[in-house]
Amino acid sequence: DRYASLDFRSGIAQLQEGSGMDAGMSESSICDDAGNLLFYTDGLRIWDNQHHELNLTYSPNENISSKGTIILKFSSTKYVVFSTTENSGNLICRVITINNNSLSAGQLNTVYDAAYFGYKISSLSAVPAMEEGNFWLLSATMGDDVNPVVMKVSLSNDAIVIRNRQRFTNISIQCEGNVHYVNSINVSPTSEYVVYCGAGGSNFLRFNAVTGELVARNCQFDAEKKSDAAFSPSGRFLYMSSLASQYIDQYDLTNVSECGCP
Repeated sequence: DRYASLDFRSGIAQLQEGSGMDAGMSESSICDDAGNLLFYTDGLRIWDNQHHELNLTYSPNENISSKGTIILKFSSTKYVVFSTTENSGNLICRVITINNNSLSAGQLNTVYDAAYFGYKISSLSAVPAMEEGNFWLLSATMGDDVNPVVMKVSLSNDAIVIRNRQRFTNISIQCEGNVHYVNSINVSPTSEYVVYCGAGGSNFLRFNAVTGELVARNCQFDAEKKSDAAFSPSGRFLYMSSLASQYIDQYDLTNVSECGCP
């Protein structure tokens, strides 16, 4: 965001220059196994690791939702950029092919039509499914009651296939004012838990990576409105931050079955 980037390869985050992206709302980047940058995107535009913008066709009027972009790796040469659009609530995607350090991009496709299904979706997160080459893509609806949405995505002949799409209407965040979307949705590295946060509060859920089922837990976090969440790399700790309090709270999920969440 705002032409800034960080290099973590030395073990210490170092500010880098040369980024071509001023994203504003949403951004995502991906590296190879050695931590070398492959490409980055704001959901519509794409830059290679030399910070050259690819010549792509898209609608500049289709804004991307806050935290509504994610890149998934389906093979050593195939990647997909998924994005949710702020105005239509659709899910769009573009297949990226990398061969011999050469980057090429397919056309932009709509893989979820909000008008057809009757509800818009926003912010994205994902975890691998138990089937190789499949991911669980997690999002949330836009509206007065924000529900989580889970769908399984795979890549077949450069086309995205969506299966097992579920909207959990029994789980919601009551939104307030003019903010009718989720600020963030996050899955733990162990694929056990999901936390999603909106203007009306936060929700803590257990996730089944086999079936894609979400089950609400009765944990009550002291989360302020417009909070954000992140998991530690091991999945043991949950961190909640708030624009209101300017604090970061750490929750130990070791005994989360007891719902103590100290």
